[in-house]
Amino acid sequence: MINKVSGKSLSILALVLFLFLAGGCLNKEPATQAGYQPGQPIPSVEVEVDVPNPFHTYVDAYFVKSIVCDNLIQEEPRDDVLLIDSRPKRPRYDRGHIPSAVSLPDSEFEEKADQVLPDDKSVLLFFHCQDTACRLSHDSAWKAEEMGYENVVVYPEGNADWEDRGFKTWTIDDITEPDEADVAAKERAEEPSEPSDIKEGDFPGSIEEEFFKEVLATDPDSIQLIDVREEDEFEKGHIPGAVRMNVAEIREAMDDFDTSEKPIVLICATGARSGEAYFTFDDLRPELDVYYLDASISYKDDGSYEID
Repeated sequence: MINKVSGKSLSILALVLFLFLAGGCLNKEPATQAGYQPGQPIPSVEVEVDVPNPFHTYVDAYFVKSIVCDNLIQEEPRDDVLLIDSRPKRPRYDRGHIPSAVSLPDSEFEEKADQVLPDDKSVLLFFHCQDTACRLSHDSAWKAEEMGYENVVVYPEGNADWEDRGFKTWTIDDITEPDEADVAAKERAEEPSEPSDIKEGDFPGSIEEEFFKEVLATDPDSIQLIDVREEDEFEKGHIPGAVRMNVAEIREAMDDFDTSEKPIVLICATGARSGEAYFTFDDLRPELDVYYLDASISYKDDGSYEID
């Protein structure tokens, strides 16, 4: 399901969200919150990122917020700009996203870009994902430029920075009714299951972080560890014993997985792609014993790593 935010939805929610955001929207102290008009120079900023192929133009939270404020206080969202969330729809976008942003996961860009992106190639496109270590927004921005879009920027600090600043987010329940797949997944998560040695985390399908660290330290062979990052990321550093498969490769091999002896634990760099992989399993093979780590991991080329 593609989550375009309709004018009707925005008009219903605008007053409620405006009560939260109005103070910040009316207080335009930073220069980058002065707003955007077509033809004006984009107030780009320099941000240090940790991704393989960084995009060339960045904007900050205040510039993004100026667009969000415009969208919330007008009856219809602006048609000359579009905020795009490149993270997986489940679990990241659904759990909380920048108001008025649309969902276009990078893993589904080729499939859904024509349905989500505007026909007008001069529209300013803002791509963002989780944080400065998340490559998804950068990869999507490059793809958009290749499609001929003339005004493309990345908000590299992403959703984590937005929330850290105290700005409000929307959840999927704020903008649409859940589709059948969402309902089915929630019902499965609430159903009692067979006892498992895996200690679950705060969110359905997640593994508790400290438990995961203990497993890696004391009994790593008790799990099937799948790293869902891309090959270039994996080669620069990965947890010993992990097998690399991105989400597309997992879909292709879905019939081959077996958890009768060992559960599968999915990891990435931020928890976004591993969460997407988990929900892919949940949709296609819900009977399997699969978990994902909802945490950030920093990988070193010597095989060491740090889980935040």
